[in-house]
Amino acid sequence: MFQYLASARKGRGTFSLADLGMLVALLGMFWNEQTLFVGGRFIKEDGEPVLVLREDELRFPTSLEGSPMMAEGSGFVRPKAALRVLMRNGFFRVERDGGEIRINLGDRVKALSRP
Repeated sequence: MFQYLASARKGRGTFSLADLGMLVALLGMFWNEQTLFVGGRFIKEDGEPVLVLREDELRFPTSLEGSPMMAEGSGFVRPKAALRVLMRNGFFRVERDGGEIRINLGDRVKALSRP
């Protein structure tokens, strides 16, 4: 992970700290099989967890997003943009079907071992 950030720092990558935050949030969701997205749910397919939600619900509740306009807020989360980066880097796979998206673990995550 550090290599992604180091490459971005040198102008050779597109991975950011915001993407890292989204990766940590998604890993936590998959680990606990509990979504933080509005209206999402987990199902099992072939023994693997799959996060399912409507495409227009790919957002966090306002209480999780943070805002520089509110006390203690550090900025806004852009889930769609961060998810695209995580897909492009092989952390997750996303399938779209009839307004619904299904997020699956990608090869990079599957290659990690659970503690």
